[in-house]
Amino acid sequence: MLAEFGRARPRIALLPSLRQLTLNAKNAQYASLFIHPDLVKLVVHLDARFLEAWGMTGINNFLLELPTFSPGLQALVIRASYSVTKIQATLCEMFPMLPCMQEVSLPRYWLTPKIILALAMVRSLRRVDWEYIANGQGELNDITNFVTPIFRSGFHNLSDLSLEIDIPVAHRFLASSGLFKQLSSFFIRTVNVPTPSHLRDLLQVFFENGSILKKLFIDGFPNSPRAAEKESIVTSETLEAILDSSQLTHFSLYWPAHLHIMDTDIELLSRKSPKLQRLSLGPWPYFPAAPSLTLEALFPLLRNCPKMEYIGLYIDTTIIPPIPKDIRRPFKRMHIFNFGFSHLDDGKTEKMALLLSRLCTLQPHFQTLSVLSGPGWEMVYRDAYKETDGSYKNWKTVSQFLPMLVTCRDEERLKVRQVTKQLEALTMH
Repeated sequence: MLAEFGRARPRIALLPSLRQLTLNAKNAQYASLFIHPDLVKLVVHLDARFLEAWGMTGINNFLLELPTFSPGLQALVIRASYSVTKIQATLCEMFPMLPCMQEVSLPRYWLTPKIILALAMVRSLRRVDWEYIANGQGELNDITNFVTPIFRSGFHNLSDLSLEIDIPVAHRFLASSGLFKQLSSFFIRTVNVPTPSHLRDLLQVFFENGSILKKLFIDGFPNSPRAAEKESIVTSETLEAILDSSQLTHFSLYWPAHLHIMDTDIELLSRKSPKLQRLSLGPWPYFPAAPSLTLEALFPLLRNCPKMEYIGLYIDTTIIPPIPKDIRRPFKRMHIFNFGFSHLDDGKTEKMALLLSRLCTLQPHFQTLSVLSGPGWEMVYRDAYKETDGSYKNWKTVSQFLPMLVTCRDEERLKVRQVTKQLEALTMH
């Protein structure tokens, strides 16, 4: 009945106050009943079942009708698992006709040069990203020969951008378009193997040209494990440009080879970027080597970055150091320590848990607190990974004990403060 009604009177909308709609193959035939001018967000599953129900012609017609029936649409999420070339022409025609669009999320491998040029024409657009766990993915070949789009104007309000292209291509794209000046958040995953010089050039285009960037995520793992290079080692000189950004709050760098950075480099970074909330520097190298960082790298972060919530480092745990006397306040917002492939001996789990418990508090935010380890790669890399020691189990033990130890220390700190106040009151009398 509803399906017949929708075909007979497609301009009649049910639930005209509906602001968000998720559309899949099961209710595809009723789509025209719920697409109306006040719709703000649309999540559409253009999967194989949707394709069977409507056919590619039906999908293209549906997308082209969106600007007419929902001209005020602000957020669009498309989920599909086939090549974007099947509907690329339709998307390129549709996007410029959605003047209110602010956020677009597409499947992996769908951000081709033509799609990017079409999105650039949407003046109100603020965020463009791709996601493959929920949104699915297309064909890698659609982005492997990425030609840098040439912009005369566009992306007037874009502040958050995610891309999966080679790092030198991203460098040319950002430099030629001038987008580096307006982005506050940038995520990039490479396709082919990058070099440290490529990484250095990308960082320089952001941080040596007056960027306002606050969040930077760089995944330097190539699409195929066979392309990863053991000798492609990043040093502190490679990352030097980052020291020019005092506004940086999130910095994550994942790289196949281990990062050759020292405790002193972490100290300098913490002093130059005191607003850091998330720092992840190669915690799971595909080619592990002796770590150049020690546990003492945690202390300057505690000393200089009070808003830190996530730390991911590949460290040497041979020596568990004492807490410096000048450190008197714990991390108040810490959620996760991620030590990746860092080795931890069986006999050091208790000492490690005690050390980390002295660095954290669960007051006043009552957040969760955990320790992660092991690989964080895509499955294509996980298939090649074999656990070589019992460190994962040891770190898991630390994670299990840490919240309890931190709670005990919080209670101890509270009792000390209460006793101190009582002594001060007695002294005054």
